[in-house]
Amino acid sequence: MMSHAPHTHSPPSRKSRPKHYARCYSLLPFKRYDMSCSSSIPFINYYELLYKEMTSSENMMDNFHFFNTYFYNKLQKLSYKEDSFLKFRKWWKGVNIFNKPYILLPIHDKVHWSLCIICFPTKKNELGPIVLHLDSLGLHDSKSIFNNIKRFVKEEWRYLKNSEENLNLQITDEIWENLDSRMDDRRISVPQQRNEYDCGLFVLYYMERFIKEAPERFKEKDLSMFGKQWFMPQEASNLRRRIILKGLLKIRFLTRC
Repeated sequence: MMSHAPHTHSPPSRKSRPKHYARCYSLLPFKRYDMSCSSSIPFINYYELLYKEMTSSENMMDNFHFFNTYFYNKLQKLSYKEDSFLKFRKWWKGVNIFNKPYILLPIHDKVHWSLCIICFPTKKNELGPIVLHLDSLGLHDSKSIFNNIKRFVKEEWRYLKNSEENLNLQITDEIWENLDSRMDDRRISVPQQRNEYDCGLFVLYYMERFIKEAPERFKEKDLSMFGKQWFMPQEASNLRRRIILKGLLKIRFLTRC
């Protein structure tokens, strides 16, 4: 599911870009050496590498599901007519998302990146699913994102409830039967970038840290793992060097776009 073609759309013109977004679209600028603002390919390349590394472990496959970088844009445009949703389900074909402890979903909107994590409970936890939003600049509309993601989860819930599939659910029957009213959401306080262009790096680093530190199943008390002191902002910015060393970014001498 992770294989896909690069973005082909052009970035907003310099005049039309809001000040805060002006350089965020160019995810990995390198002083005078810069990559073209016309694509997000370095982010996508590293995300796919991270995905492959994580899913090479059976334990990781059981605990995490990664939606690719185009999923949220498709989700925003979804009409939720029956035929449309059936076609849309191909994005997670063969995966019961409700049995995964964590769903990671990068969001690219308005030339900025942020991250959503959907956390599903176990039968030992009476709380319902919770959707977390992590944004290194606070530019994305969390309420709109929560509405889109929760609507998607509820639509999949309705589909599975009416299906004859053997779901082997990991959540309680009570939560399952009332899932549409048991979902929660939180905009998470996280370390913030200190420039206007490291949003992609921060999303990748949020993912790396969360994957390493996440409990077996998320509980409300685990919200304390986050906060502005979760890590030093420079740690996320330093990810640029790792990406370059992995050969995922070809530095080209360009004028700023």
